[in-house]
Amino acid sequence: MKRASTYAAVPDRRGQGCTLIKKRNEMTNEDRLVDIEIKIARQEDMVESLNQTIYRQQKKIDELEALCSALARHIKGLREAASESGPANEKPPHY
Repeated sequence: MKRASTYAAVPDRRGQGCTLIKKRNEMTNEDRLVDIEIKIARQEDMVESLNQTIYRQQKKIDELEALCSALARHIKGLREAASESGPANEKPPHY
């Protein structure tokens, strides 16, 4: 009779491989501690990655807000210039 394996393959978060861990009912306290440390290390890596993503997104949002403000000022200037020059569809005085 084939004996069940005491290890389970757990894929890493990037899909680049897997880690063998002992199944829970076969784990010693030291094995559990190592498993927890591995999970914490992965979570810390994920949190750092997410923080970097949020930082880049916030930087891009700030750039886009500045661009929108500049465009709004430009459009306002164009409107003011157009209103000072008179109506656009006004017939010339010689008609």
